Amino acid sequence: AAHLPGPDVGRDERATFVGDVWGTLLGLPHGRFQRAFRDAGLTEGGAQLGYYTQKEGGELHFTAAVKDGKVYACRDALLAEVAAMAQAGYFTEEDLA
Repeated sequence: AAHLPGPDVGRDERATFVGDVWGTLLGLPHGRFQRAFRDAGLTEGGAQLGYYTQKEGGELHFTAAVKDGKVYACRDALLAEVAAMAQAGYFTEEDLA
């Protein structure tokens, strides 16, 4: 598991709503993020990347049950998916419906 600082309600309330929606989209079983880990056989059942809404110091978190010998491949997949999220089309119309 990894934890990174994210937006907090006290300083950027609007960003906390974005963080909540983003985390929900990443958890969709049919979504690209879940498939990147599950279909590649890197984890037992997918991975979680999300945001905990908090008044002071909200945090982003990543959690996965990584298969033996797949730690570096899982890390690389995470970094690739985060980079891909910056490109248009990462989330599909089906995801957003």
